[in-house]
Amino acid sequence: MSNMPDITKRKVSLQLPINTIVKMDKMGDAAGLSRNEIASAMLDKATSHVILEDSDIEKIDAEIRRNREKRSK
Repeated sequence: MSNMPDITKRKVSLQLPINTIVKMDKMGDAAGLSRNEIASAMLDKATSHVILEDSDIEKIDAEIRRNREKRSK
């Protein structure tokens, strides 16, 4: 199903200052990217130095597994 959410992603909600949102939108417009794509790229870059431990990987795998199981029901 094409409109189903990616099982490797989780939706989150954030309250951001309006000026930050406008700046993100301006960056997105210049790059031809959506606000979500801009935010994701910024967060990926900001967290790129964080090293995931085995327990973190297990949590990620478990959540993806649960999402896959929900989808197959």
